[in-house]
Amino acid sequence: MKLIKCHIENFGKLSDFTYDFTDGCNTVCEENGWGKSTLAAFLRVMLFGFRNEGKRDPLENERKRYSPWQKGVYGGELQFESEGKQYSVRRTFGSKSAEDEFQLTDTKTNLPCSDFTQNLGEELFRIDAGSFERTIFISQNDCETFVTDGINAKIGNLAENTDDINNFETADKRLNDLLNSMSPSRKTGSLRQSKDRITELKTQIRNGQEIHNTMESIDTRKKAAIEEREKLSAELTELQERQKELGIYKDQQAKKEKYLDLRAKMAQRQQTLKEAESYFNGVIPKGEELREKAAVCNQGISVRKAMEIYCLTVEEQAQLKDNFPMVDNARLEEKYAEAQELESLESTIRKNALSGEESRRLEELSGYFAEGMPQEAEIDSVKNAWTNRNEGKSLLQAKEIQRKTLQSIQAQEDARCLREQEEAGKRKKILLLFGILLSLGGFVVILLGQGVIGGVLIVLGIAAVAAALLFTAGRSKVQTGENTELSYLEQEMEELEAQVRIEEEQIDDFCTRWGLREGLELTSWLVELQNKRRDYEALLERQKQDGSDEKTARIAALQKDLQQFFAEYGEVPETQNYLAALHELAGKCRQRQLLLEKQKKYLQQKQKYEALAEQVKNYLMSLQLIPEEHPEEQLAELESHRKDYEKELQEYRRIEKEIKAFEEKEDIPALLALKIPEGEESLESLADEMQVLSERMEERFQTIDSYQKQLSDLQESWDTVENMQEELEALQEKTEEGLKQYELLGMTKNLLEQAKSSFTAKYTEPVMQGFRKYYRMLTGTECENYQMDANTRLKVIEGNMPRDIGYLSLGNRDLIGICMRLALVEAMYEEQKPFLILDDPFVNLDENRTKGAMRFLTEIAKEYQVIYFTCHGSRE
Repeated sequence: MKLIKCHIENFGKLSDFTYDFTDGCNTVCEENGWGKSTLAAFLRVMLFGFRNEGKRDPLENERKRYSPWQKGVYGGELQFESEGKQYSVRRTFGSKSAEDEFQLTDTKTNLPCSDFTQNLGEELFRIDAGSFERTIFISQNDCETFVTDGINAKIGNLAENTDDINNFETADKRLNDLLNSMSPSRKTGSLRQSKDRITELKTQIRNGQEIHNTMESIDTRKKAAIEEREKLSAELTELQERQKELGIYKDQQAKKEKYLDLRAKMAQRQQTLKEAESYFNGVIPKGEELREKAAVCNQGISVRKAMEIYCLTVEEQAQLKDNFPMVDNARLEEKYAEAQELESLESTIRKNALSGEESRRLEELSGYFAEGMPQEAEIDSVKNAWTNRNEGKSLLQAKEIQRKTLQSIQAQEDARCLREQEEAGKRKKILLLFGILLSLGGFVVILLGQGVIGGVLIVLGIAAVAAALLFTAGRSKVQTGENTELSYLEQEMEELEAQVRIEEEQIDDFCTRWGLREGLELTSWLVELQNKRRDYEALLERQKQDGSDEKTARIAALQKDLQQFFAEYGEVPETQNYLAALHELAGKCRQRQLLLEKQKKYLQQKQKYEALAEQVKNYLMSLQLIPEEHPEEQLAELESHRKDYEKELQEYRRIEKEIKAFEEKEDIPALLALKIPEGEESLESLADEMQVLSERMEERFQTIDSYQKQLSDLQESWDTVENMQEELEALQEKTEEGLKQYELLGMTKNLLEQAKSSFTAKYTEPVMQGFRKYYRMLTGTECENYQMDANTRLKVIEGNMPRDIGYLSLGNRDLIGICMRLALVEAMYEEQKPFLILDDPFVNLDENRTKGAMRFLTEIAKEYQVIYFTCHGSRE
């Protein structure tokens, strides 16, 4: 697989940037700040997406970090090749992943393709993003690596069936979780919590006797508080009786004041009603009548405005006094038709006369078409045949390319099926071995007394063996024989070639008959032929219509008739533009008709207005009122006074009804004779005394409640001392059992780790050989002081002891990390080599090592496509 081209719309500081990749080493040497790391990040994001999208810090959250500085479309395009097929992937990024867009296209057909999904990197390399960054992608100051489970799966040819590795990780995680939850040393461990509870129970049992003495002291103080509360309660009851008596007097006094207030309000309403009745002179109008007459007034106002609109001006009145004769519409239409006919005849005579140039053109075309003239449909048919012939030629070329593509795809498909059958055999052996190891581990765990865990391991082992036996059941076989699609395509090409030949024969026949000139393009010649044919027909037609004695006589008759018509109305036109003169005469007639209609509408509205005004006037006089200049305002004032009167009347009746109900319910003479009792306190002073007593009682209640709660808590503690003793004994026994189970789980975890180490040890030596190869390639020396364990961890032998790589200098750690990454890539991808991305990984190497690194680049570029970024010419 390799990269072909990338185009960045906007990504970080890079905008509208394109780079074409070649085989071998692609070196990008630019100064600091140019955007090399941004370009490397773009390639990674197009394959695996953004890292740390959940982080708030924009420097850690890559989606925020690489958001375009100059705004615009966020994303770009990457073209790549995989298994001999070329693709184009386009991505645009939004503010969150839900707004992202993804499109994969086959670059040969430019059609959407479903060979890969948005998880492009994982499907292309068969590893996750973390494993990609530990192997293929080498970034600056992060050259060190470690083996992930994804790398283990890929090296072991389990990339397409990682359940075995995942099952180990699940079981290992489950055991770790159980051990952590039971840990006797962790605060959250159940065994540690049991020990802490045992210590707590022993302390509480020792403190049991002190609880009993405290309970007796609190009980004595509680009894004293109860006696004081009962004394305060008796005093409060006495004050409540006195308050009740005084409250009855207050209620009666309030009723008396309310009754006197109602009587005063009723007298006031009576006076108001008398004043309102005097305004209406004893005749109170009805609301419906007033509203009806108000509507009549509003209608009269609208009619008066209409009168103003239809009233004739002085100039319009003068026009009506002029005795202008009206023309009948039918006769006017007749004269319009005569004038139009006259103008048409004069125009035809002027237009049909041929010029000298047109006469010469007619003679030339008569000679050209002396032996006949092709039909328009025949020329169009030849045009269509020429177009169909050209389209057929183009389509034949496209189908030829498609045929070659189908032949190539068929050959690649046959080769791919053969490779899949070979790889299936390897995977089947590995799955069988891993299933047997899991089953043996399960039997060992059962023998140790853990039946459930052992059963799970046995089931997983059987499942792995079954998967190995069924793994290749659905694999497709090599397709041989005839490709149906290719056959159909070849048949279509033969039919298309026959149709093209028919079209060419029709074109050749037409050109022979009408003499296509040599060197002239066919389409242009056909257009020229059509134009000649149309010119010839048009000139012949005009020649037939040129000149006529009948037309001349008709023109004279029409002119005489129109002149006599205008003479009748004293409107003889100065020129012979009879249509304009008729328009002017018709306009005068229409204007007089409009004035007559306007005058008629004015008289109708005037009559209507006078009738409405008389109706309102009669109504006001019926109310003994003198009509005013603006009756609508007079009616509005009457309506306002009527509403006030109605409102006062309703309020008077309400108060009258309320007084009647009050007198029926209460003893009025007793209320009027009510007097203030002597020697009584005010309700306010009684309420203050009662408030003080209530607060003191509340304090006693709280004190008693506090004593009771203390006694309840202590009693519960006293009652639970014996229960604590029983709990202590049971907890000690349970803790001993838990410690035994904790030791057994630890042993199980060690057995699983040994099984995994046995599995990974098989490919440790090939990885180590690759490391030695690339170490020698980069340094020019052998790596004799390094060794690799079964977990693919590299150690350096210093002082006769294996040491962690972290003790070495930064430059040596980078060198070892680069060699280790290349060794892992070589082991992971034996057949199809991936491209490598190196973001200035040699920055920490010394001068001699840097020279070796340049030779190293040259060598690996022979097998891999390398995209190498650097900022210094010495590392180029």
